[in-house]
Amino acid sequence: MFETRSSLILRLGPAANKTGWDETSWREFVATYHAFLYRKVLRWGVAIEDAKDLVQDILIKLPGLMPKFEPSRGKLRTLLQTVARNSVIDWLRLKQRGETSLDSDSQPVVCDTDFETRHRQHVLQTALETVRHGANELTWACFEYHVLRRLTAEEVALELGISSNAVYVNSSRILGRVREFCERFGETL
Repeated sequence: MFETRSSLILRLGPAANKTGWDETSWREFVATYHAFLYRKVLRWGVAIEDAKDLVQDILIKLPGLMPKFEPSRGKLRTLLQTVARNSVIDWLRLKQRGETSLDSDSQPVVCDTDFETRHRQHVLQTALETVRHGANELTWACFEYHVLRRLTAEEVALELGISSNAVYVNSSRILGRVREFCERFGETL
């Protein structure tokens, strides 16, 4: 994964002038993020023919959001993913009610609740994998056995040769990291 150049964010963000973005900055932005948005929309179950239109709708929304974006509060990709996710949810709702001008013959692959569930599962799975890679092996084992496999702290302590209190402390540390990761993506445990 790459970092967005600070200069591009500045040209598109709060420092951009009131008349809008310059064409060069906009083209660079679209060249950098169009494929990212397109893949996200397809992954979330939108048909190819509809995904192109939906990505265009997302790109149209961004000029109004970029001046409010503050790099100190999060990554640009997180903002883009949130905007894309919300756009897909809105699109699916409209499509289910038949209020969209998109092709009515193509049915969405997922409904809102399926999409929400899959999204939450994906965020949680990504959080678990990310935290696991950064955790001490013993600390992760405490969390895995006590929280994920639902063994008692005493059983885990006996298995790992540590105190029950250490199991609680280590499990709590990992759970806190997982919660923090999920909250960055707007999800709570």
